[in-house]
Amino acid sequence: MSSKWLNLKACDREKLKKGPWTFEEDIRLLRCIKIHGPSRWSALARVSGLQRCGKSCRLRWVNYLRPDLKRGSITPEEERLILDLHARFGNRWSLIAEKIPGRTDNEIKNFWRSRIRKRLPPSQYSDDHEAVLNTSSSNMLAISKSTADHIQFLSPSQTGIHDSERTILPNSAVADSSSAAAAAGN
Repeated sequence: MSSKWLNLKACDREKLKKGPWTFEEDIRLLRCIKIHGPSRWSALARVSGLQRCGKSCRLRWVNYLRPDLKRGSITPEEERLILDLHARFGNRWSLIAEKIPGRTDNEIKNFWRSRIRKRLPPSQYSDDHEAVLNTSSSNMLAISKSTADHIQFLSPSQTGIHDSERTILPNSAVADSSSAAAAAGN
């Protein structure tokens, strides 16, 4: 075998199918996961007969087919939690996604890059939280580099949010997503 062959990924080496998934492939993968469980993805890919690599099957499950995935827009509560977690963990999207049930790391990363970062002036794209993110009335948070572990909410008269809707999650509550959901009133 040439060294060029060894450096290819399994999907390339085995000439497996790439590209968009069909409805039939989704059904076949779901049936196989129901029988064997969501693990051992390379073996699952072979057993399913999908002509897809294990990584492709895992990503399809994790990002699209899992029954606990939330669909739709990020809620204001989730946005506040993303801001707090990003202040603590930076761009560690998988770690942040673990704390927000039903949301994927890719979804959170895309939300951050498309919605939050756009509110920052171009000189502050470093994700330092040096700016005031206050363009949405339901999400007016003042975050500064010196208070990365403390999110300060603006007053109700500035945000239009009543005290019962405002939640400050202590760092310990963020570690337990069920505590965070309970603190947010969910």
